[in-house]
Amino acid sequence: MPLPIQAIYTDGSGGFGPYGGRGICGYAAIVWHDKDTMTVLGGTETQSTHQRAELWAMILALNHLSHLKQQSYVGNVTESRIVPIFSDSKYVIDALNYDWIAKWQQNGWLNTKGNLVADRDLWLQLIGSHPAIFHHVMGHSDAWGKKGRLAQLKNRDRFGIHSDRHNLGNQLANSAAGQFRRGEKIKNCSISV
Repeated sequence: MPLPIQAIYTDGSGGFGPYGGRGICGYAAIVWHDKDTMTVLGGTETQSTHQRAELWAMILALNHLSHLKQQSYVGNVTESRIVPIFSDSKYVIDALNYDWIAKWQQNGWLNTKGNLVADRDLWLQLIGSHPAIFHHVMGHSDAWGKKGRLAQLKNRDRFGIHSDRHNLGNQLANSAAGQFRRGEKIKNCSISV
């Protein structure tokens, strides 16, 4: 029987940066269990974008929870506790928290600007997904200089004493997504926080 899940951290890594271009993208979900044990899930998509990688990471996390439920590990995953999922993609988190998918469907998959919603094929996979609590965490808290310090401060304001754990979870998801994108071997691990 798997260990209970404390939180899941997701991230996507685009080959050409977050603002455009297509290339090989990696995505990852770090499943943080009790006893500081993690399971690393992930994959790649060719001719993809950074945004698609962020969506794939979330789909992977939610599919993992659904799979555990189907394997009769219900007490660990669903009824006793809804698992928090953290992502540095505000777009994905807001879409899930504010039910943008239903609004897009009602509007013929047009966004508020009247443009077609990108990556509809992936958004459709999130409809009716396993229940979770979605949180936005500022990414790149390990970056040098002002960018990293600002992310750490914003996360501390948002999450208080748990901000160090959430910073680390996001950093591990970011690192794993990059490793998947580069085709590097990844293994599950145990850590101490």
